[in-house]
Amino acid sequence: MTEESELLTGDWLGTYYYPRTLEPVAFEASLIEFDGILTGTTSEVFPLPSHGERKIQGHLDGERSGDAVRFSKVYVGASGPHRREIFYAGTIWDRSTRIEGTWTLANSWSGVFKMTRIRQKQASFRRRLFEEIKA
Repeated sequence: MTEESELLTGDWLGTYYYPRTLEPVAFEASLIEFDGILTGTTSEVFPLPSHGERKIQGHLDGERSGDAVRFSKVYVGASGPHRREIFYAGTIWDRSTRIEGTWTLANSWSGVFKMTRIRQKQASFRRRLFEEIKA
């Protein structure tokens, strides 16, 4: 069983990379791990070539087994190519503070992703800063 301090529950910053010439996309994730089951949400600003940028949310479901994670992401309310489920498989590193692996869009593209845990102080600072910016 995973020690409490090594659970993946918390806030994460990440980047996923395309296999082609498209720019990498940064994302934020909030994960909850309970008894090997992972769930969570993502938020990212996706570049649209002719339309600028669009913020999209995603929902994650998956599992953890030791240092391995597998989960899928489905964008909420998405249209077009963003309606398809994306599969992730990765390895947990550095006492559960980093995840690296690959993502796959079935019968289509795949690439690399990396995630780093946000320390609690950083997370509360970011939330406070975000609230000040919104006001």
